[in-house]
Amino acid sequence: MALVHDFVIIKRADLKFAIDTKLSLKENKKYYCSEIVHIHDDFIRYFVDSILWLDSINPCVTGEHIKIKGLAYYGYTIFDNNQSEKLQKVVQSWYDFIANAPEKFELTGSWTWIHGELSETGYYEKIPVIKDEVLADFATLIKLCEQVAENGDKFYLLHSGV
Repeated sequence: MALVHDFVIIKRADLKFAIDTKLSLKENKKYYCSEIVHIHDDFIRYFVDSILWLDSINPCVTGEHIKIKGLAYYGYTIFDNNQSEKLQKVVQSWYDFIANAPEKFELTGSWTWIHGELSETGYYEKIPVIKDEVLADFATLIKLCEQVAENGDKFYLLHSGV
């Protein structure tokens, strides 16, 4: 199963229940106000530096909303209207960057090697990408961010990590 980060719009009033029940986004879909957008973990890792520029909220730490930088990699992250507007701008820059790529291309991933062998025998993982698929996901995430930014008193953007 591929590692993905999911993003969805949720009503502010439904956030506590969705977080407290610890159900997956698929199990909680009746509480969401948008489709779920799946962003592959390879892109989150590739663009991690720009993600760390963003203020966000981790609702899972000690039951309180704790301000963090970036995404909660394994848990939930909340973006309010101001934070969603900033996320939208960052994702738009990713979109613009990838839009200049060929139709099929590779990203350089993590250094990897076989357990038990010398690390010198390793290599950088090559991640194959189809541009149109990635751009479609980024475009949908941009739209979700815009919706929350415009209606921030009613909604949050909810991220669910891997």
